[in-house]
Amino acid sequence: VILSEETAVGDFPVEAVAFLASLAQTVERAFPPGDSPGRKLSDATRAISRAGCQVAAAVGAAAIVTATSSGHTARQVAMHRPNVPIIAVTPFEEVARRLQMVWGVFPWVGEGGTSADQVIEEAGAAALASGLVREGETVVITAGVPVGIPGTTNMIKVEVVGWD
Repeated sequence: VILSEETAVGDFPVEAVAFLASLAQTVERAFPPGDSPGRKLSDATRAISRAGCQVAAAVGAAAIVTATSSGHTARQVAMHRPNVPIIAVTPFEEVARRLQMVWGVFPWVGEGGTSADQVIEEAGAAALASGLVREGETVVITAGVPVGIPGTTNMIKVEVVGWD
């Protein structure tokens, strides 16, 4: 939602912002979390993204952490509007910059990994470092194996961060 300069500096800027905030909240309630109307889950990334949100709600996760090379998985998770933050761990600064504009996504630039275990370890570390998750809290991690190949999201892991 964008206010024009005229509205923002007019006689009622606070009321204009309050109205638009109310409008945005009403629209979000009208379209509950889940797929957009008419959209079908047709690939593993979409299915994993949807399932990750469901698992996060079921286990009371503090966040969903996506390991992503392109940002696609983070965008797919965000489409479902989970009630927890989405921490998108990517090795690419450009991808992180683009993800800053995606609803509910907090991008984190990391080193990536060469194995699933390294990706999971980095995801937990990024969750803690982001300040959105505290030690001992549960996160849901989505990633792809083999690691580092865009479009291979095929894994969900429930992890308690910070405790070995």
